[in-house]
Amino acid sequence: MIDKHEVQTLCNRAWQWGRDMSGEEQRHDRWMIQREDFVKVASAFAELDPCHGMEIGWGLGGTHYVLSRVASRLFLTLELRRYLICAPEVSTDWHGRRCWTMPGVLNKTSAILFGQYSPSHTAVRETAKLLNGRSLDFLYIDGCHEASAVYSDMERFRQFVRVGGLIGLHDTYRIAGPKTVAGLIREGHWPEVKHLWTVDNNTLTQKVGVSKRTRQDRMYRADPTLVCRMIEMLRNGKPFSYARYNDGEWSAILGYHSNINADGHAYFPEMCKELTQTVLNPRPRPYYYGTLHGHIGVLAKVWCQEKGVDIPWVESNALVSLNHEGKMFPLVEALRKRRVLIVGPRHLRIERFPHYAFTPTAFVEVPERNCYKSLDEIQATVLRMVKTHKIEVVSFSAGMPTNILMYNLFPIIGQSVTMLDMGAVWDIYVGVKSRGLFRNGKYDWPKLIRRNCGIHYLNERSVKNGK
Repeated sequence: MIDKHEVQTLCNRAWQWGRDMSGEEQRHDRWMIQREDFVKVASAFAELDPCHGMEIGWGLGGTHYVLSRVASRLFLTLELRRYLICAPEVSTDWHGRRCWTMPGVLNKTSAILFGQYSPSHTAVRETAKLLNGRSLDFLYIDGCHEASAVYSDMERFRQFVRVGGLIGLHDTYRIAGPKTVAGLIREGHWPEVKHLWTVDNNTLTQKVGVSKRTRQDRMYRADPTLVCRMIEMLRNGKPFSYARYNDGEWSAILGYHSNINADGHAYFPEMCKELTQTVLNPRPRPYYYGTLHGHIGVLAKVWCQEKGVDIPWVESNALVSLNHEGKMFPLVEALRKRRVLIVGPRHLRIERFPHYAFTPTAFVEVPERNCYKSLDEIQATVLRMVKTHKIEVVSFSAGMPTNILMYNLFPIIGQSVTMLDMGAVWDIYVGVKSRGLFRNGKYDWPKLIRRNCGIHYLNERSVKNGK
């Protein structure tokens, strides 16, 4: 067992190396956990005299350096990125970026699972395989920092922590209490997770309740400024384009993917290259690029900086937020006054589209999966429909190829036609529950649809049937 003094020494060494690497003290302080907080967490772990420990998220390897010396037999790190950071001094190459890690970071207890996305079933399965029946004395969660993501990681991996073990947290967003949460949850207080301990005034005393509402709210919060701008442009007939880069698109660009995504769409190498080009050679305004926050959003931002890409990113889930918050009516009302072309799978065809929302002028059907194979045909059909029906707005629901379609079409019709990447937003309006937000029972969709369509009463059965 290592004592508190040894933990302090290890933390000081990791902290100083991280600060030296960042070159900017202010930037380092903004992204790194406060040293005093982590010393308390690592010390609490050390007091367990632990044999087995685990962390989610590698970062630069500083926490692995410390905690792999706290655990006496095995310390496992789960990391999203696929490159191996094992050089004793500096680096390996990742998309042209020098990937630095702390010298001597690996220990005899070290084990690393690279290319593992913590919310996936694969990550849980691979963790179980490596532990081989052994229980964790402690778990440190330092992956995506959204409160909902931290809660999800705890829910998935707490099964490996022994009774009496500890779960520690890095900083989390959008919960009450200090932003830097070096929290400790004593295993056994699940599932309510009412004992979320935070470091406050050098003591582990403050309790922050994580309610079910935290998980329901997730990371979806509309950017009111962006939404107002888009609605105003729609009302005034000023064309713009809004492309969204979420998990699937960034996984394709960064190379963090298997053969297919969660919806069964294949990651074709040519498609990944074309998606990359849409970011490396961005379209000018009024072409808006939306992206995610969270872990993959940070990685995307770093990738863009390394590639010299200067895009004024906006919130990618702005329209998704409007939909589940029941604030969609201004957009729906604006679309009612425009000639709209829907580009999407068969279930979004005109006759299925509910009359209480708006009536599309035309429809272009795309394959339910792998519509990248039909990209040229879809693009030609869209252009023909725009010309024939004098389309003013094109709503795309074509998966990852949507960004390629919009990128290619913008120079041709972008100055006269508004293009919106709507994703799966319209699915619930035609009775298709294609996303967890539609299926998990957290939201009263009949009521939300009534509000989004600006009507006071709508039979729930009619909403479910898409009539």
